[in-house]
Amino acid sequence: MRLDFVQNLPLRLEKRKTGESRLALLTLFGAVLLTRLPFLRPGYGLDADAWRLATSADQIARTGVYEASRLPGYPIPEMVYALVPWHTDWFFNLIAALFSALAVVEFARIASRLGAARPIVLALILTLTPLFYLNSTVTMDYIWAMAFILLSYRLLLDRRFAGAGIFLGVAVGCRLTSAIMVLPFLVSLMRVAPQPTAKRQACRFVLATVLVSAISFLPVFLRYGLSFFAFHESGYPGVVQILYRLTVEVWGLLGLLGLFLVSGSVLFAGRKTNSFLSIHTALFFVPTAVLVLILYLIAFLRLPHEAEYLLPALPFFLLLLDRLVPQQRMVFFAICMTLTPFFFGLHSSDVIPISPSPLHLTLKLGDGPVYVDVLKGPLPIQQEKRNQILITSERMLKNTSDLHKPALVISGWWHEYFMHFSEEELHPPQVRFQRTVEADELGRCLLSGVSLYFLPGQEKTQQRLTGIDLQRYGAVLYSGTRAQEQDPQPPDTHKSAAAGGDR
Repeated sequence: MRLDFVQNLPLRLEKRKTGESRLALLTLFGAVLLTRLPFLRPGYGLDADAWRLATSADQIARTGVYEASRLPGYPIPEMVYALVPWHTDWFFNLIAALFSALAVVEFARIASRLGAARPIVLALILTLTPLFYLNSTVTMDYIWAMAFILLSYRLLLDRRFAGAGIFLGVAVGCRLTSAIMVLPFLVSLMRVAPQPTAKRQACRFVLATVLVSAISFLPVFLRYGLSFFAFHESGYPGVVQILYRLTVEVWGLLGLLGLFLVSGSVLFAGRKTNSFLSIHTALFFVPTAVLVLILYLIAFLRLPHEAEYLLPALPFFLLLLDRLVPQQRMVFFAICMTLTPFFFGLHSSDVIPISPSPLHLTLKLGDGPVYVDVLKGPLPIQQEKRNQILITSERMLKNTSDLHKPALVISGWWHEYFMHFSEEELHPPQVRFQRTVEADELGRCLLSGVSLYFLPGQEKTQQRLTGIDLQRYGAVLYSGTRAQEQDPQPPDTHKSAAAGGDR
């Protein structure tokens, strides 16, 4: 039997939302957007998938035929980017920044409806969380999906269940994994909806979600059939990488320190002082948030390749944290988050190296040094690396005169950056850049005297994707410098015959 205060819960939520100020929401939207504008260039982002998305949009706009940036397809961002008039990195990234501002505004509105004492503090924390900040300045689909998920949940709290289903379907059209939210949202819906109509409203919500999702993925289905569900699983990372993505990559070092301090304080804080989430609201929100965290953690641990997979769960984690932590400690956490995008970043001498600032600590981890950079946080590090990608890509394409020709250069994910250079730059005389090489083609290259090269980091990518060790067959590193450290070894016909043996 439902208690009276649960039955009246929708009325309580309705009263809270009437106190919202449109001017305050517009100010918050503009403030978030302003923090993104200086960081919209250069390029589409560090992740090669961002460049794939831009390439897909260009192809769709040019041919009128849907082409997925990668499977299982991200049709709404791909189609919208194809339709906008300006196909430039700055404008594409601006769209992501606009969605990040929308996400923060909807998050603040949700916090207000749930009774948070200081929604602006929570909005500030989300705005400056490094994982969210960095992805709101690049051409990726994570922020799109997150914004529509939050909009959907806010509409659900407003008892606009069909609208909530429509926008959750749009989120699925941005990222298929957004469908995870159906079950947690139903938990809230069954508490928020008036009891006599709760089951009927749940059906409306699910039907709207399924219908909009299906319409969104219709171009993908017509182009690829059911094969769009099949996507490549490129190995499983180690425990250290997984823990890094779950912690430092999400919060930054300062943010993680602040999170540990405020979380630890829960053990010693005694009775909670802030009034966020009364018993009425907690009855539906806590189960919803816990279920969101569990489902997204399971999804992440299945394929823990990107910390960004956790982004939709981040607002629900912050709302739960605000329930547990006294307000003054949440303010301290917000101060830590204000600093964390800009200071105390981690970077290494990987395939896109940058120089550390004068004030840094060097750690010997793995294959090379890792820098704890006091004066460069995650955001400046990303900006420098984005610039370095363009410089290095241009150098690789232009400085091919010293290569032994004809030459095949395995470019891996660098190829996504190259696609945005001119045709002349992408196809220098007697040099072919190619993402990967299969065993039969490798054998033909060796027999015909083609020199083999690979770009930084791509010997590992090639071996992970195809099982072929390029260095066994005489391929050497090409980093774009005029003087190569070594020349490709002469073709070996015995190796050519056994090229498939590495699989």
